Amino acid sequence: MKFSFPKPNVQHAGHGAWHPRRIRRVSSGRGAVLGALALPLALIGSTALAAKTVIEKKDDLPRHNYELTLPVTAYYEADNREELIGLARALRRDIEADLEAFDIRDDNTVQSFYAILGSATLP
Repeated sequence: MKFSFPKPNVQHAGHGAWHPRRIRRVSSGRGAVLGALALPLALIGSTALAAKTVIEKKDDLPRHNYELTLPVTAYYEADNREELIGLARALRRDIEADLEAFDIRDDNTVQSFYAILGSATLP
């Protein structure tokens, strides 16, 4: 159930001026049902987030190391395609695990993670 207050009329205090007893009901029906469902869903979501470690900046995330068996430029050669795909899969696995395990509050970090996931998607 939603309520709205009319805007205060600061021009004059005469007839039609804002008064706290002048409350009008905005909606009922579906809005009331959705509002009733929103609170339990918000509580479920907040408990799921409460279990995650909060990350405020990229430096708070754990480091992942990858062993490179070839020079970096060699990964882009046709003969080494399987090596590149293996490296991309490891990178994707670690980023997805971090996104699942942590509540990352740094928008730039989340955006860079999704950018890496987008470019690491290989057939």
